[in-house]
Amino acid sequence: MNRSYDFLISNQHVRVNGKCFLPCDREALYAYLDTLADGYGTELAHFLRTWFDGSDTLTVHTSGSTGAPKSLKVLKTCMMESARATLDYLACPSLERTLLCMPLRYIGGMMMVVRSLIARLDMHLVKPSSRPLRGETVPYGLVAMTPMQVHDTLQHGSEAAILRKTCHLLIGGGAIDPHTEAELRAFPCAVWSTYGMTETLSHIALRRLNGADASEWY
Repeated sequence: MNRSYDFLISNQHVRVNGKCFLPCDREALYAYLDTLADGYGTELAHFLRTWFDGSDTLTVHTSGSTGAPKSLKVLKTCMMESARATLDYLACPSLERTLLCMPLRYIGGMMMVVRSLIARLDMHLVKPSSRPLRGETVPYGLVAMTPMQVHDTLQHGSEAAILRKTCHLLIGGGAIDPHTEAELRAFPCAVWSTYGMTETLSHIALRRLNGADASEWY
């Protein structure tokens, strides 16, 4: 592995629910994660064990939306480059807290973790569901959701209000229906439709859905 990235991975801190775990705290981190989000924390612990195992690569699985599902070995360095490109492009000073609410067996959830590690974001875990903001009262800097999660969140006033306060909302994993897109145009936060796939390590293009920079183009 490239020495600079080996140093970066081996020294990455992990922040979860306001707690910061140093590299020497890995086992305490995994034990803590096992107590969270009805098994979702255990899913994150499994991913992080693989991330920190010292190997160059990580196995990812395609969703099967364009053919038979398959597994791929990808370089961790490439995942970090993808994460850095997204973070650099968004360049928002309020990305302190991030919501992790997507399945970690797919690239979208994995890349949210990698972005959080690169930027030392405070990850808050919510087991994937159609309404991940149910019961939430504090907004997040960065949120990634599927179109279904966004649609269902918008049907509930308090949850929609929290979503509106997000600094950046990334929507991926499928097409956004026209009615949902129309609702999102009035959002004060930055809302992005993403284009990409497992083989491209999450999105390779973004389309702004609202504000002065709204566009039909990625």
